[in-house]
Amino acid sequence: LNVSGTVGCGAITSTHSANATTLSVTNNTITTGSLVNITSSSISTGDALKIDLTQGTLSGGKYINCYDDTGSISVFTVGEDGVTTITSSETSASDAGAKLILRCNDGDTMPDGHRLGVIEFHGAVNDSNTVGSGPYIEAIATGTWSSSVQDSSLKFYTASGTSQPEVLELDKDKLATFSGNVKISGTTPKLTIGDAGAEDTMLVFDGNAQDFRIGLDDGTDKLE
Repeated sequence: LNVSGTVGCGAITSTHSANATTLSVTNNTITTGSLVNITSSSISTGDALKIDLTQGTLSGGKYINCYDDTGSISVFTVGEDGVTTITSSETSASDAGAKLILRCNDGDTMPDGHRLGVIEFHGAVNDSNTVGSGPYIEAIATGTWSSSVQDSSLKFYTASGTSQPEVLELDKDKLATFSGNVKISGTTPKLTIGDAGAEDTMLVFDGNAQDFRIGLDDGTDKLE
C-alpha cells in the first residue's frame, strides 16, 4: 500500500503476503507539521498505535527503528525483549553523546518538592503478568525554580519486601546522605578524604549531647 500526498478515508486495511514493504508513506515536500498524524479524543484503554510482532520469530529484527539517512545509522531502536537503544551520530565531544531526557512541564513554574522525573524498575510477581514495583531513582526540585535557579536533588530507593526505602540522596550542595550502612569492598579497599587542597579535612561524629571529630588540620599538618 503506497500513499503519496493526501488520501481521505475512514479506514485502511491491507493484507500483504509478499516479502516486501506493506505500507510506505512518502512526502518529500513537507517541511512543517507531521508526516503521519494519529488523532483520537475517545481512546480510553486502547492504543493509538500498536506494533504486534512475534517475539520468538525475531532474530535481530526491531519493533521500532528510527533511522538517520544523513549519518546512515539507527538513532533509536526497540528490539527483542524490549531492548531500547539510543545512538548519537554527532561528532564525539565533551558535551556530545546520546541523551535520555525526562521533562516535567505543565505550563507553570516548578515548585519546591515536586518531582522532575523518575526511573522505575518493575518485575513480574506471578505467572499471570502481575507486576510489582522494585527500586527507583527520582529527581526532586528543591526550592521554586526560575530562569537562574534550578536547584534539585537525586534520590535512590531500593526494594525491601513491599516497601521502597530511600537509601541515598545527592543534593545541590554535593552532599551525599546515606540512609543505612556503608561498606567498601575489593582487594585493596580505600576511602580518601580530601583532594590535596590546602584545607582541613575531617570525620565528624554527630552525637546527641556531644559531637566529636577526627581530622587533619591543614595549618599545623597534624591529625587531631
